Amino acid sequence: MIYDFIQNNFILVANILFLVVFLRTNTVFDKEITRRFAVSILLLVIVTVAENIEYAMSLRAEPSMVRVWMSIIGYIVRPLIIYTLILILKYRSRKERTILAIPAIINGVVACTALFSDISFSYDEANEFVRGPLGFTPHICSGIYLLLILILSAQFFKERNYMEAGIIFAIVVTCGVATGLESVWHHQGLLRAASSLSITFFYLYFCAQSFKRDALTKVLNRHCFYRDAEKYKDKMIAVLSVDLNNLKRINDSEGHAAGDVAIFTTAECIRKNLLKGCFLYRTGGDEFMVLCPKHAASMEQLQTMMEKVYAEMKQTPYRCAIGMAEYRQGESFNSLCARADEAMYQKKTELKKQAE
Repeated sequence: MIYDFIQNNFILVANILFLVVFLRTNTVFDKEITRRFAVSILLLVIVTVAENIEYAMSLRAEPSMVRVWMSIIGYIVRPLIIYTLILILKYRSRKERTILAIPAIINGVVACTALFSDISFSYDEANEFVRGPLGFTPHICSGIYLLLILILSAQFFKERNYMEAGIIFAIVVTCGVATGLESVWHHQGLLRAASSLSITFFYLYFCAQSFKRDALTKVLNRHCFYRDAEKYKDKMIAVLSVDLNNLKRINDSEGHAAGDVAIFTTAECIRKNLLKGCFLYRTGGDEFMVLCPKHAASMEQLQTMMEKVYAEMKQTPYRCAIGMAEYRQGESFNSLCARADEAMYQKKTELKKQAE
């Protein structure tokens, strides 16, 4: 039995320990993301303990309530692990989290019926597992969550974030195959192993994202700007240059924390109105650039986007200047950016005259 325990759990336990160490020493993720990773790891520990106790109870000649309880815990926790992965990836508002939790709640209620009914599952006199008419509820619940992750993967693909889409798709396939094998052929431990692997992939994915994102605003950073400029240089329709007004005055009079709020607010106003397929970067202290590939928008749509950003900024205490330069055939990227900067400074001058 000890040999079986080591054989079935050594890699999984080692992976959990590495994740705990990495998570405790990571200072890049915000507190909410760190907390959700911690919850997913805790759930993985719980299901590992429950499955091993359930396995030990399965070796007995007669069924016991301990085995029933451990099976219930496994039924409830496995889909919850995938649920936390979705929360890490996308859904943030309380309303979204509540709606998303409905399948898990239904699954939990169905699983608990095993305490007084065989509608979900039971164990016969020989201590053999018997699946009830609702015995596939946890697998259906997991399938729903995997489908949601697959939809998110498709969204990444549409936005041409192919690496992110590929990683998420691989996670869906891994967990989906594990869920199928457990439900059809009753292979134990596959879903928790797949979940552990998925959490690790998610962690690596978010680490990779942290190197691409600006720490304050969470938009793409300067390094990504130049990388993507090279990537889209022959597919560009326009570049936008955005600059926050009066940042120095805000920093000097209200402090750098207030300046950070102003920068973050500006980034949010742009991001809310950013057209799909366009990319936003923070390239300096209060400077932002937007790359607009041809497939993303027309010049008229970009003009409308600029107007919406201005309108959004008017709802805040801050103001910004935006300059746009349309790509000219044969023009270098540096020249395109220089013209966008020039247009932005002209707009900044106009705004200062209007304020006088």
